[in-house]
Amino acid sequence: MKLSVWRATNNYTQKDVAKVVGVDSTMVSKYERGLAKPTIFHLAIIHRLTNKQVTVEDFLYGDETSKVNSVNYKSPKNTLYSGPSKTRSS
Repeated sequence: MKLSVWRATNNYTQKDVAKVVGVDSTMVSKYERGLAKPTIFHLAIIHRLTNKQVTVEDFLYGDETSKVNSVNYKSPKNTLYSGPSKTRSS
């Protein structure tokens, strides 16, 4: 969910969000328009403030989030470590 949609639905102003997040209201405006990205610290605060309705993906992908979430993909097996080799030595 976009931050602007969440704000409108929950009757928050940009100034209200800015006060909780610890930034200026112009920064919240920039977040909403895609002109700036919040720091990971501010993302965490926004995520908690919105009861997890606004996510990191919303800021990273914007309108593309629904496309990313709708992609069907199969997770590969964990290739980092699959345990000891099962080859036999003669």
